[in-house]
Amino acid sequence: MENKINFYSDIKEHISPSALQAWHNQRSMFVRSYFLKEKTPETKAMTAGKQIHRLIEAGLLEVKHKYGHNEETLVSECDCGFKVLGIPDSYERHWSGAKDGEGDPSDTAYFVDYKSGKENTWDDTKLAGDLKMKTTAWLVWHKTGKPSIVRGFIEYIPTAWNASTKEVEPTGGESVVAGQITYTSEELEAFTEVITKTIAEVN
Repeated sequence: MENKINFYSDIKEHISPSALQAWHNQRSMFVRSYFLKEKTPETKAMTAGKQIHRLIEAGLLEVKHKYGHNEETLVSECDCGFKVLGIPDSYERHWSGAKDGEGDPSDTAYFVDYKSGKENTWDDTKLAGDLKMKTTAWLVWHKTGKPSIVRGFIEYIPTAWNASTKEVEPTGGESVVAGQITYTSEELEAFTEVITKTIAEVN
């Protein structure tokens, strides 16, 4: 039967931060992308975003937030047995003198999501309601040993269309911290139920 709607677990063994957000905020897009497997064509802006990430990782583009782990795939399993998978742009748990065998480890993990485009559309209000960011924070929280606080940043890198190369490229302008948010361990623990419920709804 054409266009048969299978259970999500038959399609993928995991749910991602972007898929979780799409299920809650853009249900029709979720169905098209994940059930009907309609691929969105890659735009020039999307290609530029990938290139910017490579430049940052190589140290060729300066940013304000860059941590010890970059573009690392994180996987964590919910109590329901289903996996959550995401790739934070950059993250790290900061430690105190515990590295030298003295003092207690600091209890904060940090991560950043790099954004690009002609203009910055992010602020703290928009960030507060972003489920993709919160799911990424949940993954970082699990990976770093469930610290008391996870702090996330949106860092915007300005880009513009280059008529000569016919590509979207970084303007060379300074990056801007467009938003930041702090999640507590209790908040992220409670979010586990949101993830589990979402998986149950999808399936």
